[in-house]
Amino acid sequence: MNYVEELYNESTEEIQKSNNTIVVHIIGEVKNKGVVILKEGDRIVDAIEAAGGETENADLNKLNLAYILQDGEKLYVPSIYEEDNEQEYITKESGENTIIKGDGNMEQEKGKMININTGDIEDLTTLPGIGESTAKKIITYREENGKFEKIEDIKNVPGIGNAKFENIKNQIIV
Repeated sequence: MNYVEELYNESTEEIQKSNNTIVVHIIGEVKNKGVVILKEGDRIVDAIEAAGGETENADLNKLNLAYILQDGEKLYVPSIYEEDNEQEYITKESGENTIIKGDGNMEQEKGKMININTGDIEDLTTLPGIGESTAKKIITYREENGKFEKIEDIKNVPGIGNAKFENIKNQIIV
């Protein structure tokens, strides 16, 4: 059993006991590639540390080490020998989710999923039928009431009823 498997097995019980943990898959220039268990709100720097640290060939300048990770993301730590070629460093695993490119900034592409718990006005207004006013209401709602637990909870936001929800439900995640 390697370090990551051992860490995963020891931490599985923690996941079951606490909703405040996230699971991230980390690969590339780290000492122990694989799945790491982090606390909600942890950052890329924490994931690298949980994977035993970076290798001597890691190029941490290509990552935003302060980026807050979400459950289910896959993090790629690049090598100093790689050219800067629009490499995806953070991805969600199921193809149509939000992709983080190069410097850790969100790059919204057509057909990508929007996380309604973290999306800003620019992200939210890419959804069909969601203008700036409704996007502000979504942000205000989550600031006052906490994170959305499921995508259907967005219907609690004033101005988002069943019809609008039906238009966006295949493009949003929590």
